[in-house]
Amino acid sequence: MLREDLSIYNQKQAEAERLAKIEAERLAQEEAKRAAEEAERAEQEDAERKLYSLGDNDALL
Repeated sequence: MLREDLSIYNQKQAEAERLAKIEAERLAQEEAKRAAEEAERAEQEDAERKLYSLGDNDALL
């Protein structure tokens, strides 16, 4: 009985660890996606600032 209980406990523990690993991977992927989107937004904003800045310089000529 004790051996069976220990086996069941070990199986449940292994399943919990497997699920935790899957969740950690999912969260890491979401964070990487957010970081990439933020970098893309920042790059786009920088490009827009440069365009506006060029437009302002043209108006001075």
